[in-house]
Amino acid sequence: MVMYLFDQFLAVDVAMMPAANAAGQVYASDDIGFTTPLPAFDLSGTPLSSVDANSAGVVPPFQVEDTPVVVWRSGQWAFPRTAAQAVVELAADAATAARDAADDAAAAALAAAATGVPPVGADNLVLTTVDGAPTWAPATGGSTVHVVESSTEPTTAPPDAADGDWVVWVEIEA
Repeated sequence: MVMYLFDQFLAVDVAMMPAANAAGQVYASDDIGFTTPLPAFDLSGTPLSSVDANSAGVVPPFQVEDTPVVVWRSGQWAFPRTAAQAVVELAADAATAARDAADDAAAAALAAAATGVPPVGADNLVLTTVDGAPTWAPATGGSTVHVVESSTEPTTAPPDAADGDWVVWVEIEA
């Protein structure tokens, strides 16, 4: 169970004036019909029957379990809210995914370099494995390599979903 904290915010009406004393409920962001209010808690963990704005229109901080993105709703007005912790978690997940992709790309580049660069003019080749060893092989289907010139720095593309081979395009600098 993760308790997500939502910071205070100013609720406003259609004239962009503070919505003083607006009574509100908190809903999951995918509850587009606003049918099931989520249990909300104050900062000490006490359950709230509603999350209401004060006389200045400020909705106080509140907490919700296991729901990082919510909608605070009062009457016809809905205010999407994202917990700061959720933003940090998303950034951490994105960094991990980027690191994993970089590791995969580095491994593919090392495998390509280990096999050598195909000769200039070679067409329709894929970098694949035979008995666990990387090797250049004739391509079948749409997985192809066209070698423009020779190079010691081959670049790789994502795996081909059709057959699982790595597709490699090689460019040369004279």
